[in-house]
Amino acid sequence: MALSPTEAGKRRKTRIVIVRMSDVQTPTFYQQWFDPAGLAPMSREKLAALSSNPMRRGDDEPVQLLGLLGDEVIGRLDLIAGALVVDDHTLPLSWASAFTVLPEMRHTLIGLKLVREIQRLNLVVAACGISKMAYPIYKRFGWIDFVMPRYILLRHSRPVIERSLHPRAALTAARVIDTLLAMYTKCVLRGTNGLIELRLDTSVTPELARTIRCSRNTFMPRSAETLNWRLRSSFRTDQRNRNFLLTLTSHGEIVGYALLKLRYHAVASARGFRDVMLGSVQEWLIFNSRLLCYRTLITMACRELIRHNVDAVEVCAATDEEAFVLRRMGMKRVGEQHLMWYPSPGTRIASTEYRQQSNWMIRSGEGDDFFS
Repeated sequence: MALSPTEAGKRRKTRIVIVRMSDVQTPTFYQQWFDPAGLAPMSREKLAALSSNPMRRGDDEPVQLLGLLGDEVIGRLDLIAGALVVDDHTLPLSWASAFTVLPEMRHTLIGLKLVREIQRLNLVVAACGISKMAYPIYKRFGWIDFVMPRYILLRHSRPVIERSLHPRAALTAARVIDTLLAMYTKCVLRGTNGLIELRLDTSVTPELARTIRCSRNTFMPRSAETLNWRLRSSFRTDQRNRNFLLTLTSHGEIVGYALLKLRYHAVASARGFRDVMLGSVQEWLIFNSRLLCYRTLITMACRELIRHNVDAVEVCAATDEEAFVLRRMGMKRVGEQHLMWYPSPGTRIASTEYRQQSNWMIRSGEGDDFFS
């Protein structure tokens, strides 16, 4: 029997569905909606990461918002449990992840509804590595924007040259340029403190676990649990992707660490660079600034990534001082990364002082960015 215009209109209205951890663990859960684009289901890797999250708040915790038009899935926004450390107090936080709206459905404003819903569900929400498409939506709702300039140290020129030259000509040119780049990089990464010893691991050592202390005003608690979770989890399946922990020691004392990641990109950017292995310094802490400075830490982290034959090394600067060091090292700025967050009105961190980036410790690997 044909539907009346009123009934048909109701069935095609947009709405938001809250998906909980217990729901996504049911294999047939997503089959109740029409989803021709396969937009809604979480990958096995992402579900495993969310399930093992040490900051997870139980099976009843919301982990996803679905935007529907009638019974058709047209938008999605995943939620990752986190915490915000503010002046020695810990507040629950939810990270936005995989924010997606089908291009042909953006006129429905379902993206705005998804963001509004995540704000309703949580006192504090955040997102890191914002896409150009999502950025205006977060800005429209008044999210605070912390900017980290992105710097690149190019190691192999092939992905860049192949965009404009025939592959055979590109190979010849790349060999010449890569020889020059190797000489340049050797000069840039010279002169570090020979007293610093390195250790490369895939999990936190007992010695580091005893040394880690959480900094004030940070978007991710630092502990052996949280670091191990990030090191062991990834949303991507490519076997070339790897996570590392670099521990730095001086005179038997752990003076700092860095979390490094290798990610293969079939297409690396909107500029069309292809077949790129990118190494990133995503998280770090210095415990003793007398024995370890930022430049030494970044230099040693870059050296370790280069040993894994990356095409380029990526570092984001959270402060002007860090940006100055990276420029002096010869790295080129290529865009920026945004960490955006929203405190509900009336919460203690909604005041003006917390809107200043200089009052926070932030890293490019906050939220879901380390896993992607």
